[in-house]
Amino acid sequence: FKDVETELQRLLDAPELKDAIFLNFANKMDIADASEDEEDKPIQVERKDQPWRIEPCIATTGKGIYEGIDWIIDSLKT
Repeated sequence: FKDVETELQRLLDAPELKDAIFLNFANKMDIADASEDEEDKPIQVERKDQPWRIEPCIATTGKGIYEGIDWIIDSLKT
């Protein structure tokens, strides 16, 4: 998840994106190589005041997709 941390921090630091909401889907969580340890490891970024979320998902079954979409809709309402 180090690449995710780096990219998310870059986005959170971008002044032109200061009002953006970030949702990243971590796909293919059903594959044996997808580390369960990684899924439970917290992402280390300077949080800022922006909402962001990493949603584990399995695109082929839809698991996690609706949860992520619901989260972003709720975030846009606030």
